[in-house]
Amino acid sequence: MRSKHYATKLRQLILEYLMQDASRTVTAKDIYEHLAAHDASISRTTIYRYLDKLVREGRLLKNSTDGGKTACYLYEHEPDCGHHLHLRCGQCGKVTHLDCQEAENFIQHVLQEHDFTLHCGSFILYGVCHACKMQQALSQG
Repeated sequence: MRSKHYATKLRQLILEYLMQDASRTVTAKDIYEHLAAHDASISRTTIYRYLDKLVREGRLLKNSTDGGKTACYLYEHEPDCGHHLHLRCGQCGKVTHLDCQEAENFIQHVLQEHDFTLHCGSFILYGVCHACKMQQALSQG
């Protein structure tokens, strides 16, 4: 049986990985591969359990992709991160926190005009960021 210290160390490694680039979403597979590359042995089931725990604690945002087949996670580094919309670049994976009045107006519009409450903590809009668009334009030009 593994010691509690070992489990705590693995959890700390997972949390450090999530925090190292909190502007990108990651999958359990990303975490598993990162830990394997650093000679840390852990089961995928254990990773999923710990990620679910962090979601329940409000430390991670969880979003399903591929029609619910894959879950991606975003470290919640701001206290109200789950209360605003997020933009995710489909090319580089960067996440932008859409914490502005116009986004808030949209959320309120959806509620008032369509009687629909958005759960912003799991709401990510996908597209292409400015940097990736510029890189595409340079490579095509």
